[in-house]
Amino acid sequence: MDYSASIDTTANMIIEDMADYGEWLGTKLLWEVAPSKTASRVTLTHQGLKPDMECHRVCVAGWGRYFGNSLKNHLNGAPADPETG
Repeated sequence: MDYSASIDTTANMIIEDMADYGEWLGTKLLWEVAPSKTASRVTLTHQGLKPDMECHRVCVAGWGRYFGNSLKNHLNGAPADPETG
């Protein structure tokens, strides 16, 4: 039985001090959740995000912070911290 799931949504972010808020228009966030042997595996793919985009560095850092800190802390009972820094 397959218990995996995915969510595909259009990316929509506001980043201060960025000249072009529209450069990620048409990019998509693909969330995949699937069971593993001892837990669940969550994978995020930001489709259309390219290294030459002004927002690339901020997006990569934000997703790292979200997964590495905020989501992990929230799932362990701490307050979520969705802000990117």
